[in-house]
Amino acid sequence: MINLLVKEIVLYDDKIEIYYNNPTTKSPDGSRGFLLYIGKSKIISEIQNKSPKIINVTIEMYLR
Repeated sequence: MINLLVKEIVLYDDKIEIYYNNPTTKSPDGSRGFLLYIGKSKIISEIQNKSPKIINVTIEMYLR
């Protein structure tokens, strides 16, 4: 089921990009797409014997 929804996942040192499969093959105006969701959050990263690190996360979901 996940394979039908997710086209590609790209990992970077500071971010993750997830590309979803889209039934719309061509954008009528050439724009980035329709914004489905945008949000910000914080994740606490705890590694053994180190102090916790707070990571700011921005989530943007577009339909291209």
